[in-house]
Amino acid sequence: MIYVIAGSGTASASPALDGERFALGTESVLWLSACDGLTADAGLDGMDLMVAETTGPAGQGRRDEVAGAGQRGVLGGRPPGLAPRRAFAAAELPHLASTRDTRDRLDLVTENVPVGARAIRADRIIYHPGDTAAAHYHTDCHHVFCVLAGSGLLYVGEEAHRLNAGDSALVSPGEVHWGENDRQEEFSFVEFWAPPPSQTVWTVAGDRCTWAPAN
Repeated sequence: MIYVIAGSGTASASPALDGERFALGTESVLWLSACDGLTADAGLDGMDLMVAETTGPAGQGRRDEVAGAGQRGVLGGRPPGLAPRRAFAAAELPHLASTRDTRDRLDLVTENVPVGARAIRADRIIYHPGDTAAAHYHTDCHHVFCVLAGSGLLYVGEEAHRLNAGDSALVSPGEVHWGENDRQEEFSFVEFWAPPPSQTVWTVAGDRCTWAPAN
């Protein structure tokens, strides 16, 4: 999965199938099947990418390089080479709003995005100043946070951890956690679950996070 944090450009898998290329813009997603490489060309405004991938056997990992304007980034992998499945523009992805506060969510890989993913789930969340999440835990998955912008608090059990742009954090199955934006700027991140949670337990009676389609 390729998520465009900012900027624009194009991408194709290699070996290419009939020269197929995908246009990418800010907050678009490119979903890949197994492939031996990906070529990305940034536009004049550059292109900042986040890459999430499964790992292969030892010695067959992949490397990633983020390209600037007019440069090229390559993800080297292992054969066989299959073309990317689909690119989603930001407007095609489900956009949701929290019914609990003012948080904003864009689904990247969920049951609402038809890519057939079974081992991963992901979305982009924005916490506006003062937003918080309800305390909860997942029974059977790891929860990873990759901060895009701003600064906020991740509570895990009784401890608060400051997260800033560029930071990542991992919450293990069974660990109670929630987030808070205690600053006067937006706090945004991409969160991943591996595998997708089969059960989320809300630990404060009557307090849970629910979402509705954004206007």
